[in-house]
Amino acid sequence: MLRLARSLCARSVIATGSLAACAAPWHAPAIESAAACPRDAERGATNRCVCNPGRMLLMGACVAPALGDAFCGSAARAGAVGCSFRACPGGQRLDVASGECAGASGLGFAGCGEHELPLLESEQVSCVPPDATCPRDTRRIGGVCARAPSCPPGSLPDQGSCRVVVTVGAGGRSVVDVGVWTALAIGIDGGLGSQALCRPLTQRPALFGVAPENPPRVDLQVALTVPDQDVSALSARIAATGPGGLPLSPAAEAVATEATTTLLELLRSLGGESSAAAVGVRVRCELGVR
Repeated sequence: MLRLARSLCARSVIATGSLAACAAPWHAPAIESAAACPRDAERGATNRCVCNPGRMLLMGACVAPALGDAFCGSAARAGAVGCSFRACPGGQRLDVASGECAGASGLGFAGCGEHELPLLESEQVSCVPPDATCPRDTRRIGGVCARAPSCPPGSLPDQGSCRVVVTVGAGGRSVVDVGVWTALAIGIDGGLGSQALCRPLTQRPALFGVAPENPPRVDLQVALTVPDQDVSALSARIAATGPGGLPLSPAAEAVATEATTTLLELLRSLGGESSAAAVGVRVRCELGVR
């Protein structure tokens, strides 16, 4: 993995697994004065960044609807409240793989355990953790899929507060702390991948061969290179493997790669200058399910 030219904060994140030494929460005055709006955002009436008309907020970036839909996946659409599953007529269920509605009769939606819910994938029903039945960037809370409290553009949620990832640099240019963004949006190096990264994988148990006796995991290695430290020109090398480095099926590898690339498109959308020329991270997505 690439480790060159990281910011001091990025090195602290990777070395300690903690963001304590990085940007302070959004409400801290010292950081607020240094915060900058990302591309396609500007200061609103409350002096916080807001997305320009026609753009929607996803993972700290203001993006076009088409890019938001790509992030949300074929079974969901992006909107003002993030990703939402498509609605199906009564008596039908949404297939998360195809995005189509299918008749539920005879598919066996009953029989899941106490802490599981049924999920339809490629016309096959699996029992999955409750969060896996929610769209990307949401969680199941109180029986419904809910998005975490939204942070202003240029920042990301972190343990109940907002971490600024876009600040004002030399000459007034906006600078993206790619190390902090990577830790929050992808995961801490050597640890679990973020829900935003792993959700498309946990929603495909049949594709990844999940079984009670063999709950697999997927290891994702991501090496980012930022030519001329221009975030919009960022490129990535992505390697996805199973336990022990075993190769995935071509279809499973494609899903894992797409989950990563659609997330990285949001990083590119921040625009501005990168705090580092290269950043590397390796995380794992645990796919345990009955």
